[in-house]
Amino acid sequence: MLLFARMSTSAAYKGFVSTVSPTGGKVRDILNSGRGTIYESVSANDLEAPVIVLMRQYAVGERNLPQLFEGRFNSQAWRVVPGANGLQGPGFISPNNLNIVFSMATQDQPAQYSLWVSPLANGEVRKLTEPADGSWDASPSWRPDNTAVLFTRIRRSRTDGRLHVALMRVDLQTNTTTEVFGEQEGVVAGAYSPDGKEIAFWSKYGLEILNITTLNRTIVQPTSALPGRQYYGGGGISWSRQGDILALPFLNGVTKMYELMTISRDGTSVKTVYSSQEFRIFSVTFVPTK
Repeated sequence: MLLFARMSTSAAYKGFVSTVSPTGGKVRDILNSGRGTIYESVSANDLEAPVIVLMRQYAVGERNLPQLFEGRFNSQAWRVVPGANGLQGPGFISPNNLNIVFSMATQDQPAQYSLWVSPLANGEVRKLTEPADGSWDASPSWRPDNTAVLFTRIRRSRTDGRLHVALMRVDLQTNTTTEVFGEQEGVVAGAYSPDGKEIAFWSKYGLEILNITTLNRTIVQPTSALPGRQYYGGGGISWSRQGDILALPFLNGVTKMYELMTISRDGTSVKTVYSSQEFRIFSVTFVPTK
């Protein structure tokens, strides 16, 4: 099953957490708090396991900033993620369900999001990354062994005003940050394979896979095979548990539709499993069915 958040492009405070089959079909909303609350991201390893959502709640006269919550789909008991006390972005739970990595900016530097990590058990918070002025870190993705996180470092050029993105990696034991792909590669998202031996990423050439040991790159689906489509950065990339299918979001420039697509590991199968003009797609994740 594919788990994702979808947020309306036209109606204020309208957004849900939903599921859909990787082969397509009816979308089922599993979190819908009604008017005045939207979900901007979701992260879970299983529909029965702990869930992290970024939720924005409307209140008259207040600033209405998004806030991270932890809970379970089968429970009404949700709590604020402890320690996340700045301007919060999406949070992602570790494969072992013990930690959360999330983007956050301080009140005095509201545009400079960095990555933070927190154990869910005690709420201690540790800063992982230090982007330079004019840059911010986003879209974290865990390595399967829980020891490292891929993320994107985004920089707005002071000369042309355009965004430039590098794919980065941070080691959680040493806080060492290294560059995986520089800005010249046009990489906007990346995710480790289930065995941790490969990285799937979207570059200016299309959907690619990097063998971490040999550093060989394989283009799974070139951009020319997806005419009119551009990767839509809110959704991330997700691998199926078997490593044979990848899911990622697009914006179709011809139809103006937001699309959730699955692409087989060998590139021979491409399916649009969900599309909408009204809802943008965020934080796509494969989760097992019962």
